[in-house]
Amino acid sequence: MRVHLKTTLFCLCCLLPWLWSVKTKGADIYVAPGGTGSGTKSNPAGLQNALDIAKSNGMTDDILYLRTGTYQGNFIYNPGSGEDEQGDLEMQGGWNSDYAIRTDDPSATVLDGQSTGRVLKFNDWETSEASGSIILENFTVRNGRSLTGPGGGLYVFSRSAAKISLKHLIIENNSANGIGGGCVVANGDQLAKTGGLVVLADLIIRNNRSKGLTNQGTGEKESGKGGGCYIASTDRTRIINTLVYDNAAGTTGEYPGYGGGLYLLFFSGSVYLTNNSIADNTVYQGTPGWVSCAGGLYLDTDTDSWGPADVWIENTIVYGNSAPPPHCGEDIANDMNNDAEAVGSTLTVSPL
Repeated sequence: MRVHLKTTLFCLCCLLPWLWSVKTKGADIYVAPGGTGSGTKSNPAGLQNALDIAKSNGMTDDILYLRTGTYQGNFIYNPGSGEDEQGDLEMQGGWNSDYAIRTDDPSATVLDGQSTGRVLKFNDWETSEASGSIILENFTVRNGRSLTGPGGGLYVFSRSAAKISLKHLIIENNSANGIGGGCVVANGDQLAKTGGLVVLADLIIRNNRSKGLTNQGTGEKESGKGGGCYIASTDRTRIINTLVYDNAAGTTGEYPGYGGGLYLLFFSGSVYLTNNSIADNTVYQGTPGWVSCAGGLYLDTDTDSWGPADVWIENTIVYGNSAPPPHCGEDIANDMNNDAEAVGSTLTVSPL
């Protein structure tokens, strides 16, 4: 039988992208408290080892299946800049001992920082080029502490058009001397002026604190921002069915506070807050002469914004938050049109 060589080579070339996609398909990595194995069901890995496997296995779209229980430590995922290390990563809590059944209870799977450092960090705003999507579901982030940087409990960053999704999480009892006591979430590329989707849904954010700090380089005092969470929005942000309460920002007599519950910083795009409750959060006064703002929700644009932001608050309670006088709003402060790049930003509040 004669085979046409040109046709055969052409067909092989057609298959190469498919073969490569099969080769780099994401891994299923199984995780257990105290695990020491390779990440299989019968030999699960510890959480940091599982993150390291996902970082370096040359595959995309990895999924970590976390068995219920408590994971103690300070966990980091920071892949390199190679193409194979830019894939999506998903973490799912709530799996039983043989990974056959998943309980719908975030308190059953706990990541505990033991107040020795940040609980969980994905990439870095200043240094990382990672652009994969990050999906986190069904666990608790607790007892994180960051003395010098943002995000006491959870720090999540990705570049460009990736998706960041936090669903069915409890973020509690974390603190940061920088911004974002409970969490910092950012998704975008300032140089390219592009961003992606950020979703926070079905969360409980409680008892977190952003204290403020003194800049070691300049000696200037920097305010505590986003006691519960600090979110930098660059395209589309959705906050849905989330409870934010008993969080605080600032330190009395030392650092002012902004956004005791949530601090939302916009570079451009649209933001929807739907079916939430932001209540009983606090900002502290700081040194005399400083004005603290928004025990509940602070809305701001950055001096590096590349366009206006449009914010819709729908069926959301923002009530019972506190800020000491003089202040620029106890429950909500809107500072979105303060930067020339973002003039034209809008805030629309729909009644309950």
